[in-house]
Amino acid sequence: MNLSAKPSRRSSAKPASKPNRQVEAARIPSSKAEPLCAGAVFLIALLLFSWTLAPTVTLTDSGELILVAQGLGVAHPPGVPLWVILAHLASLVPLGNVAVRINFSSALFAAFACSVLTLVVAELMITAAYLPARKKGAQPRKRAEDSSIDRLLVFAPALGAGLLMAFSRTLWSYATITEVYTLNALLILTIT
Repeated sequence: MNLSAKPSRRSSAKPASKPNRQVEAARIPSSKAEPLCAGAVFLIALLLFSWTLAPTVTLTDSGELILVAQGLGVAHPPGVPLWVILAHLASLVPLGNVAVRINFSSALFAAFACSVLTLVVAELMITAAYLPARKKGAQPRKRAEDSSIDRLLVFAPALGAGLLMAFSRTLWSYATITEVYTLNALLILTIT
């Protein structure tokens, strides 16, 4: 008896029809759009910070931190060992002088922080879109008709938040010099 010729009693999983796929795609925002938004914010922020990067040692703690990072020493308390290790790796890159390399590491951390903020806000907006409506008599919206508006309402605030952080005076000033605050911002946003 040929078992492969027997008809199966289980329902076979057929691919959804084209209208059903469009409705399903409209319900769930595109997962490709989030990394694209975060990547765009990262590139814009990195170009901005690189263009305004300090070419040498600046005031305050920059000289001490550059020396500590290059020699794997201990900075003033609290010491920031993770920053020292990462900045030391940046100092090994054979481009420009040591100050520019470590300043660029601050720009890199800040650009990553802006892109992570973009991802966090996008996830918050997607989650908020699926919360139940508070009104008792509210009619459910047709998601297929306004999917482009829904995506705009998700990704516009995410892009705005990332770019506002990139163009903020405080982050921009720390992203162009040798400081530990940009790595701190990145780690806080990553935990979020």
